[in-house]
Amino acid sequence: MPKGQKKEDLNATVLENLIQLQKLYADLAENFAKTSQKLDSLINLFESTAKSFASQPQSEENERQKEITNMLNQILEQDKIIAKGITIIEEKIGAIPPQSETPPIPASPIEKPLPKF
Repeated sequence: MPKGQKKEDLNATVLENLIQLQKLYADLAENFAKTSQKLDSLINLFESTAKSFASQPQSEENERQKEITNMLNQILEQDKIIAKGITIIEEKIGAIPPQSETPPIPASPIEKPLPKF
């Protein structure tokens, strides 16, 4: 192959690569534009949602939530009372010295004769 032919092939290859690279840059720019549009619409959605939440009062509860909250508070108070009672019982039992020996409990019940009819 002559030297001029190699140079022409090399130039043609470089030119093809540059054209393909320009096409890739154009596609990339188009994809960036689409992504930018999608991000703008997503930001608009977040902004409208934030405005919607901000316009609604925060202390608004429905009746069912209030009822459940009251029930849980009552259960909590009952739990506190039961815990105090258990603590008092434990203190009383701890103050009584343990009995040295307890009578053994029979393993089987005492046999009684069956009644006659």
